[in-house]
Amino acid sequence: MNREHREWLQLGPPLTSGNIGYEIDNMRTVLNCETIRPILNYRTAADVWGERAPPDIDRVPLRQEVYDNAVERYCERDGHNDAELTSWRFAVESALINRGLLTIEKGAWC
Repeated sequence: MNREHREWLQLGPPLTSGNIGYEIDNMRTVLNCETIRPILNYRTAADVWGERAPPDIDRVPLRQEVYDNAVERYCERDGHNDAELTSWRFAVESALINRGLLTIEKGAWC
C-alpha cells in the first residue's frame, strides 16, 4: 500500500502545503473507489468495505481488556526501550483476535 501511495504522489505535481490535502484526497478516492483489485475478487476496496457487517462490540470491556493486558505485558518488558508501545500493540492485537476481528497469517501479504 505504501508503495502505491509513494508512486502516486511521485507522479503528480510537486507537493506543497497548498495542494497536499487535495492530492491525498484524490489519491485516496482513486485507489479506494476506482481501482479494481484482483486480490479483492476484481472489486474495489470501497465495494468490499461497503459489504462488510459492522462489528457489534461493546467498547468499554474491550478498552478495559486492552488496558489490563498492556499493563501485564509492560511489566514483563519493563526496561526495554519499546516496552510501552510494544505492550500496547500486542494487547490490542490480542483483544481483537479474541473477538474474531483480526486474523494474522504468517507470510500472507496483499
